Amino acid sequence: MGVEKGKSRAVSPVVGVMLMLIVTVVLAAVVNSFAGGLAGTQKKTPQASFDVKIRSKESSMGTPAFVMKHLGGDPVPTKNVKLVTKWYNETTGKWEIQETTAVPLSDSAVIYYDAWTGSYQNASAGDDFAINVSVDLSDVGTCNITEVRLWLLDSGGNVVANHTETYPATSFWWNTTVVTANDTYNITVNYTIDSGDTGVNWTLSSIPVNTDDGNETHVYLSLTARCTRYADVNTEYDDGNSATTLYHAPWLVVPGDYPADGSGKDTELWFGNYVIQKGDVIKALTNLATGTGLWQNQGTPIIANATYLKPGDVVTVELIDLTTNNKIFSKEVVVQ
Repeated sequence: MGVEKGKSRAVSPVVGVMLMLIVTVVLAAVVNSFAGGLAGTQKKTPQASFDVKIRSKESSMGTPAFVMKHLGGDPVPTKNVKLVTKWYNETTGKWEIQETTAVPLSDSAVIYYDAWTGSYQNASAGDDFAINVSVDLSDVGTCNITEVRLWLLDSGGNVVANHTETYPATSFWWNTTVVTANDTYNITVNYTIDSGDTGVNWTLSSIPVNTDDGNETHVYLSLTARCTRYADVNTEYDDGNSATTLYHAPWLVVPGDYPADGSGKDTELWFGNYVIQKGDVIKALTNLATGTGLWQNQGTPIIANATYLKPGDVVTVELIDLTTNNKIFSKEVVVQ
């Protein structure tokens, strides 16, 4: 009986150990499942290698050039990346840092082109002492003009009248009756759009007024303007005269095609609208120069003050994934 009793007591520790093992296995499975779930929700940074060449204006027919080729690895959507360039400008003695991104920063509009034109004439009838000003705003593209301001100045530069037109129509008149005999006048005008950006101050000068001819003076002002919004950075727009279509560099190189040339692919080749894959080449040329009216959007050139680059300068080029804020690629490139 003593032996039987001892065997009965030995069962309890074995059952306890087995229960502990079962609980451990269950907990491990739960933790693993939870960890796997977290890993599945984390965004992955693309991994890719690139070859980058930067040519100074001395080695590329007067215009700097940027060429980047995807050598292998993950495809990289340009809508989710930031291209960063950094170099030390020995000419100016400062670091030049530039960021290029197609991700909307805000929906505020910016003016990238505007120009006023003006003329005057004597009307066949009216008030000798009046200058009536017509303002034409029919060619302002997508600019949402909220205010137009005008000043009438005499030959001595004194403001004799002013006017503010809020939320103007496509055209409006401003009538004044404060001119004096046989003097010349200047009219200065500017405007503001919905984002708060203000256009150029422009003056139509030396408008003659003759108070003895029985005619009033009519002045005609016309504004041509173009605006773009950060939310629309990859939409097509022109240089203000509809003469040159601008696009966003670096563009995707496709043999036999060119962005904004009116044939083949256009907007699909602009930065932010394409995915870089193995073998793809992206390029920027005139975008590295200063000025406006060229093919590529030069509001934010991809290398700041690139016209100062000289052979032997070193430019750090980085691609940063905006979804994770991690670097995809980083390299110091010697300028050719």
